[in-house]
Amino acid sequence: MSQYSFSKIIISKELRENVKALEISANKPLYCPLCSIPQSGMLKEGKYFLRSNNLFYVTFFYECSVCHNTYLTIYDVDCNDKKAKFKAFHPSISPSYFDDKLSKISERFIDMYNQALTCENSNHIELAAIGYRSSLEYLIKDYAINELNEDKDSVGKMSLSNAISKYLDSEAVNSADVVRILGNDYTHFERKYPEYDFEILKAYMEIFIQQIRTKYMISHPPVARSRDQS
Repeated sequence: MSQYSFSKIIISKELRENVKALEISANKPLYCPLCSIPQSGMLKEGKYFLRSNNLFYVTFFYECSVCHNTYLTIYDVDCNDKKAKFKAFHPSISPSYFDDKLSKISERFIDMYNQALTCENSNHIELAAIGYRSSLEYLIKDYAINELNEDKDSVGKMSLSNAISKYLDSEAVNSADVVRILGNDYTHFERKYPEYDFEILKAYMEIFIQQIRTKYMISHPPVARSRDQS
């Protein structure tokens, strides 16, 4: 569901240079921005650039193992905090998500989910988390209106927490609450759950999406007993 997954690398090892300051873990996207196929990329060259004291830009030049086109990954590395943030591909990608079944429930969900994907792709994690939480609310409320035939005005006025409790079963409640609580947490000046990172929120968002998709498919089977008694 996410636009790409990651593997862990050590910056200095990927550069193939003995730069002690860059012995820092980083996320390597397992995705080609040109053909959109998951793959690990064959390293052609790596470069690092000192921009100020203990702060670096690092770039890796990869060849896609599928389409054989080349692309760059770009990192912002802070050696003081021992952190390396994946910043972008070049050429850049515009991730998109569409599901024909979920779009029948909520087109607003599809739109908001894609906005959140764009934020995530640009490494605006706080905005992405808030966006996924908003897309969750659209999906749940439109599911209640369009699939459960609940009154639109009543659903619209309900808090997300109450909508989750009223319209979902216990398993869906559990996954939706993770996204709701962690998404809300990213709006606060001081986070209440800093030990739970964005990847946990995203994982539970994907679980919830599949739960709603499954419910829709069960409610709308392509064939049924009443249509075929043979």
